[in-house]
Amino acid sequence: MTPVFEPSARSLNVGRTMALVFELLSARWLWIAALIIALGLGPSAAIRQWLHVAYHPGSHDLRAFVTHEGAALAASLFDYLASLSVIAVSLSQSGHRSAPANAVFAAIRALPLLVPVWVFGHATTFWDAWWSWDVHAPRSLEQLTWDVWTNLIAETALSVGLLVSVAVLPAVVLAEKRGLATSLRAAWRLMRGSRWKVFGLYLVVQLPGFLAGLAYLSYRIGTARGGVHQATNPYLDWSLTVVAYATAALWAVSLAAIYLELNRDRGGVALMHVADQFN
Repeated sequence: MTPVFEPSARSLNVGRTMALVFELLSARWLWIAALIIALGLGPSAAIRQWLHVAYHPGSHDLRAFVTHEGAALAASLFDYLASLSVIAVSLSQSGHRSAPANAVFAAIRALPLLVPVWVFGHATTFWDAWWSWDVHAPRSLEQLTWDVWTNLIAETALSVGLLVSVAVLPAVVLAEKRGLATSLRAAWRLMRGSRWKVFGLYLVVQLPGFLAGLAYLSYRIGTARGGVHQATNPYLDWSLTVVAYATAALWAVSLAAIYLELNRDRGGVALMHVADQFN
């Protein structure tokens, strides 16, 4: 039976957490890169390439709609699995070559429990899918711009809600192998006193990706307003993709470091148990 550790309210030491992040990155950057490419970037690119179907919002072409939205959601789910694997390999105290494989198996086992969290985090994606099916009139550039900003604000609000409440939930599920309800309570208690520090770390980590996305959005809107019909730059697209995956990997490592740092006051037994989950 998995032992249950009672988290105590302890404020996060940001400096020590960042030092741990860099320590994990320097020791396991190759494993982390391999997991992101093998489980995130590679499958996502393959899915979008093989299942690429042009769907026009409001056309009510069911086959094209299901293929288009299904490909997007499948790619997103692979990205989530990659992030969980990075968290797991960062939590592992083993330096053995089998550690990445063990991390993948741990992530696959945890994924069914964390699917509701993934769905909640992608609520705007499901809303976009419904809108693209139900819309009846073409949208102007101004309306599309408004939709983009509305979705960005909504996604930010959802992210903030998760971050200030149960950011370490994936790490709790991976390391302690509890059920979802028990893990939610444990993550809530563990985050007590550190919620806004974690949110601040999230802003720092996500800043490069946010700026890159904002620049990309400005470029697309500018070319569209300038009358350029083909507003896609493959080099810019791939650059943004690399930044997005690098940012996701960094945040996954940060979540593992936050969890380990907040567990320091539980004593050696708890941290040894965390290590044993991946051996």
